[in-house]
Amino acid sequence: MDKFYVHTAQNRPDLWKVLEDPTHPLNAAWPLFLDQDIYFQHYCSQLNKNKAFACFQYAIVKLGDYAEEQIIACGRSIPFYWPELAKVGGKMALAQHPKVLHTLPDEGYDAILSRGFEQHFAREGIAPDTDRPAPFNDPAAARTEQPNALSAISITVSPEHPSRGLAEALIMAMKQTVIERNFDAMVVPLRPTRKSEFPMADMTDYVLWRATIVANHTPSMTVRKPDPSLPFDPWLRKHARLGGKVIKVARRSMRVEGRVEEWQQWTGVNIPQTARQQGGSLKQEAGSGKAYVEVAVPRGLVPLRYYVDEQRCVYIEPNFSCCGAGS
Repeated sequence: MDKFYVHTAQNRPDLWKVLEDPTHPLNAAWPLFLDQDIYFQHYCSQLNKNKAFACFQYAIVKLGDYAEEQIIACGRSIPFYWPELAKVGGKMALAQHPKVLHTLPDEGYDAILSRGFEQHFAREGIAPDTDRPAPFNDPAAARTEQPNALSAISITVSPEHPSRGLAEALIMAMKQTVIERNFDAMVVPLRPTRKSEFPMADMTDYVLWRATIVANHTPSMTVRKPDPSLPFDPWLRKHARLGGKVIKVARRSMRVEGRVEEWQQWTGVNIPQTARQQGGSLKQEAGSGKAYVEVAVPRGLVPLRYYVDEQRCVYIEPNFSCCGAGS
């Protein structure tokens, strides 16, 4: 029987060295173009190396027959101070003040990652990196109070070990940390796994899609009907089963910009040709007046904007801001 163990980057920093290899299977879980997000590039590699954050990074190790270790799943998270939640009285007051959950930043993933680091720098009196991405217009980033919430940053599982409960184990490890640290909440900027199959669907509609169940099964007939209790998306469904709730759509959770040639390298797609094939109409950007065409690319949750005159593309990814998964 396989044996699995959960370790943090604090007690087993050596395990994380293998994840510095960009070709490691756990680094291929996200589309290549998301790796170009400047906040991801600058901060994520620091999470396991920073003493303040190492204990919030988790790896699941499979122990082989000869005691060899193999990392088969990992979870990254970051603690942060949520002033609006503290103001209403923390977790005990959430039932009376549910609207406070909507104060999570609209920039989702990028903003929480940036806030966690900026607050750490402020608390410790550390001069921030001069080459860091520009901080968001986030007054909370300068706060020096101790963290009162934990945000998952990513959970990835080796494709060779699906359906083993590994993602759940990582979420539960984060939950346990929330309990031990007496944090008030756990949040997740959630990237729905099947949304890329429906890039033109709006996120507010997609979150309402329901799962289907087999209502009657015989050798000659299978009848499926909606299951109103669970979301259609598998990742949303997993969080719902663990008590997580979607709070809102963070429409600007990640941002990637690059030349057309770069996007072809990241996606394998000839952007101008694909734009013609998809037949998208030329649109004009509000404010700037720049002309663009929307182009759907593999593994993109929404279409990117192809600015024809400038020969560049911008992809702005929405996520779901979720709260309560396992907390």
